[in-house]
Amino acid sequence: MASVINTSGSQASISLHDLQLEGAFPAGTDQLMDLSGDGEVYNCRCSSAVAVDTALRLAVGPWQVHGNNFRVDDTAILLLASADRCLIQDNILQGDNDESILVEGDDNTIEGNLMVLRGLRVTGDDNTIVGNTFSSGNSAANAFVVAGDRNFFDGNKIINDFGTAPAVGLEILSGATDNVIGVNDLGQATLPITDAGTGTIYKAVREALWVVGGTLATGTGVDPRRINEDIFIIDAAAVVDTAPTDASLIVDVHLNGTTIFTTQGNRPTILTTATDSGLAIPDVTAAAGGDVLTVDIDQIGSTIAGADLAVVVRYINVGNTG
Repeated sequence: MASVINTSGSQASISLHDLQLEGAFPAGTDQLMDLSGDGEVYNCRCSSAVAVDTALRLAVGPWQVHGNNFRVDDTAILLLASADRCLIQDNILQGDNDESILVEGDDNTIEGNLMVLRGLRVTGDDNTIVGNTFSSGNSAANAFVVAGDRNFFDGNKIINDFGTAPAVGLEILSGATDNVIGVNDLGQATLPITDAGTGTIYKAVREALWVVGGTLATGTGVDPRRINEDIFIIDAAAVVDTAPTDASLIVDVHLNGTTIFTTQGNRPTILTTATDSGLAIPDVTAAAGGDVLTVDIDQIGSTIAGADLAVVVRYINVGNTG
């Protein structure tokens, strides 16, 4: 039995309202509802006492899925399998394995959903993921995972109701490009964000600035700055008015006395006769309210030290003010 409800081929204007599918379905049930075409699914309740792959699988599109309550125990609860231009809004989804929502299609809007125990994975492109809540589960599964391109992610939140924080709040995978990240409350995760993608655009970026005037000398713990909120550190850079000569100028950024550049070769470095380090990506990116950032000047030019230094650390707020 592949599915309880199945639309063979591609059907137009399907409408499912106030449907209840609950019980112990036969072994081998893949989906409770497998819908191909376009239409709407409103105010339905689906649950299974045995594992099924998916509560609702959608293809083609557009679909409007609103106000439903789905609970299954296997893979994706709501699967947009090549379904495009869908609105998935204000649903409650709970499952014990894999994702609550798996978005494989493009140009979909995923808004205002509550995902319990398992989160959301996006492999498609140009999707909008806004205002969703992930209630963390009984394992350290990641809350939101982005593998596609040009997706917009804003206003999403993690709440830790079940005692185990997700390992990562938002994981941007290698190969994901040009995704846009707004303001999200991810502070309940062990790591709010990990970004292995390329070209990620962060909105609402803030800057911490350190200025050291005059001729430079090596030194540690320059100008401590207390962080008042949980943040994700994007990058750091250094510039000088007077270039160093005969040796590079190297600065470091420390979090609570420990470098954020575990790979020391990645520290902001201004080469001899240059004035700008370019952007340096740190290894340590998560900092919490109450933590302290400082700057070290690890090396100066040997003939001309360099003068009038500015160090900028760019970051975004990820929730939980402190």
